[in-house]
Amino acid sequence: MADSSFNCNHHDREQMSKLYTIGETVTFQCGNMQKEGTILIVDSFDVFGCHGSPSYDILVENENMLYKHVEHNLIVSSNK
Repeated sequence: MADSSFNCNHHDREQMSKLYTIGETVTFQCGNMQKEGTILIVDSFDVFGCHGSPSYDILVENENMLYKHVEHNLIVSSNK
């Protein structure tokens, strides 16, 4: 369980309000290609590196591949 006293100063309310949600279909940048997949995990605090940006685990079903720790800024669109 995460320490509730953990505080990363890089997060702000505006960024947290723009989080994508579990089950949402998104298009994201992977190298020089764009891929479409479904968000399975939302790491809204990016506790591994505290980089100031949430990350996501995204399933691309047609590749049978789970892309882990996709940074928030690599998602180019949502198909809500």
